[in-house]
Amino acid sequence: MGSDTPYQFTDMDGNPVEDAPEPQPCPFCGSGGEQLVVERWSSEDDPDASYHVECLKCGSNGPQRDTALDAAQGWNERADAARK
Repeated sequence: MGSDTPYQFTDMDGNPVEDAPEPQPCPFCGSGGEQLVVERWSSEDDPDASYHVECLKCGSNGPQRDTALDAAQGWNERADAARK
């Protein structure tokens, strides 16, 4: 992406998360949106998927949410709280 184009939350395949806000930097390592992905997660014990944002640089994860959009919003809420 160009320097004047804001980053978007994307899934692990690089697809943008529709209606997601612009990503806030990682509250742990400071990485920007280019290092943040929304990951789908499920386990054998719980087949219902949940989503979280993962920082590919430091490995931190945002809160688990029911949708990719909710996970993106949860990441930004956490990042905002960490800066206060």
